[in-house]
Amino acid sequence: MKDLFKKIKPFLVFIFAFIGGAILPYAFAPYNYLITAIISPGLLLWCLTKQSPASAFLIGWCYGLGMFGFGVNWVYVSIHDYGYTSEFLATIITGLFVALMGLYPAFMSYLLNKFFNKHEIARSLIIYPALWTIFEILRGWVFTGFPWLFVGYSQMGSQLRMFAPIGGVFLVSWVTVLISSILYAIITYYYEHKSNTKLRNSLFASMIIIWVGAFGASQIKWTKITDQTLNIALVQGNIAQLMRWDPIYVASIIHTYQELTQRVLNADLIVWPEGAIPVPLPLSQPLFKEMGALGVANHFALISGVPSQLKDKIHYYNSLIAVGQAGSNGCETYDQPGCIYYKEHLVPFGEYVPLDKILRGLIAFFNLPMSSFVSGPDNQSPLLALGYRFAPAICYEIAYPFYVQKLSQNADFILTVSNDTWFGTSIGPAQHLQIAQFRALETGKYVIRATNTGFTAIIEPDGKLQTIARAFEANILRGHVSPSTGDTFWIRFGYWPLALALCLAMLSGYLWQTRKKKK
Repeated sequence: MKDLFKKIKPFLVFIFAFIGGAILPYAFAPYNYLITAIISPGLLLWCLTKQSPASAFLIGWCYGLGMFGFGVNWVYVSIHDYGYTSEFLATIITGLFVALMGLYPAFMSYLLNKFFNKHEIARSLIIYPALWTIFEILRGWVFTGFPWLFVGYSQMGSQLRMFAPIGGVFLVSWVTVLISSILYAIITYYYEHKSNTKLRNSLFASMIIIWVGAFGASQIKWTKITDQTLNIALVQGNIAQLMRWDPIYVASIIHTYQELTQRVLNADLIVWPEGAIPVPLPLSQPLFKEMGALGVANHFALISGVPSQLKDKIHYYNSLIAVGQAGSNGCETYDQPGCIYYKEHLVPFGEYVPLDKILRGLIAFFNLPMSSFVSGPDNQSPLLALGYRFAPAICYEIAYPFYVQKLSQNADFILTVSNDTWFGTSIGPAQHLQIAQFRALETGKYVIRATNTGFTAIIEPDGKLQTIARAFEANILRGHVSPSTGDTFWIRFGYWPLALALCLAMLSGYLWQTRKKKK
C-alpha cells in the first residue's frame, strides 16, 4: 500500500487540481452551490504553491479540464443530438474543445509561477485574483471569445453580486477570487505564520471590508424605475430543433406562432424568439406585413427573430425585426430605420464555419442548416417599438458584457431572444438565463428574454426573475416592464476603470514582491 501511495503521490497535485476545477461549475445555475466558487480558486492556488512554471502549466490545464469538462458538457448535446454526429466523433470534438478552453487557466498558472513567485502574500492576494480576472476577460474576447463560466456569475445569490453595477461580472469575479485567496492565506497562516498577528488581523480585516463594501454597494440606487408600464407577451413556440428547418413543418410552425399570438392581442408588445419563422426575408415579408397590419389594428408591436437572406442567396443575417404599432415611433414595415437588427457575434460552427472551404462537407456537423450566417455591421442602433428603444442581443450575444454595456447606453430595455433547443435538457439553458440576469444587474434595466423552448423570462433591473415560463411546452409569458432613468457606473464608464484597476493591481503586486525580495 505504501509503495502504491509513493507511485501516485507525484500525481496527486494534478488530481486535486482537476477536482478543484470540476467542483466550480456546481456554483452556477442550476445547482447554485455558491461555496464551491470560493473553494475552487483557493484549491488551485494551493496546488500551484512551490511548483515550477512547467508544472504549474500542467496543473492549470488539469484544473481547466475539470472546469470545462463538467461546466460546458452541453456542447456534446449540441454536436451529437442536433449536429448529426456519432457519439464517438462528438466525444472527440467536445474533448478537443474542453482541452482548448483548459489552456486559459494553464497559461494563467504558468505566468503566476513564472513571474510572481517571490512573495507569497503579494502573489496570493494581489496578483492571483487580478490575473484570474484578466484571463476571464481574454477568454471572452480572443478568437470571438467564449464568455461562459465567469466565476462572478455564480454569485447571483450572494451579496457580492452588488459589485456588478460598478464593474460588471468581472469585478464580481475579482472579488470572489480575492475572498478565496484570503481564506487560503488564513489557512496558511495557521500552519506557517502563527506568530505574525499583524498578518492575521490584516487578513480578517480585509474579509470584513469586502463584505461591508458589498453591503454599501447594495444601498446605492443607480437607476430609478419610471411610472411608465409596458405590458408584454413572450411567445414560446416549443418547436423541436429537428423540425425548425424542415420545409414540411413550415406551415405548422407559422400557424403555432399566429395562433398563440391571437390569444394576446391586448398586449403592448409581443415577442417571438430567435429564428421563430424558418422562412428568410424577403420570402417571409408577406407574413410580417400581415402581422404588422394586425399590430396596427390592435395597437401592439411585434418583435421577431427571422433570418435575412443576402443577395447572393447563399449567406444570411441572423436578424430581429419590429413591425406594427404605426406612427413616428413605430415600424409598419421592417425595412424602416431602427426596425431591423443583424446579429454581430456569431457562434462558430453553429452559425458559420471557420475555414469554410476546407471544413464544410467533411462531416455532417460542419454542414448544419442555416450555418452560413455573416456578421451584421458594427454600431447598430437599438430597435424601435412603441416609442421605446430596445437593445437587442440574439442568443449568444447576451453573454458578452462589453457588447451589451455599449449597446444599452441608449436603450430603455434589453431584449434578448434565443433558441436554447440546441442545449436539450442539459445545464446550458439554466446557465444562459443566469448570464442574462447579470446583464440586467449590470445595466439597471429590465431584460426581456424570449426563447423557443425555455427559459423564457422577464428579468427585473436587480437581476431577479419577475416571471418565468415552464420549459419544453408551447407557452405565453405575460408580464410588465418599465424604463429606468439614470445609469449604473458600469454603463457610464464601461471597462476602463476596471482595466485601470487591474493594471494597478498587477503593477503593485510586482513591485511589492520585488521590494520584499531586496529586504
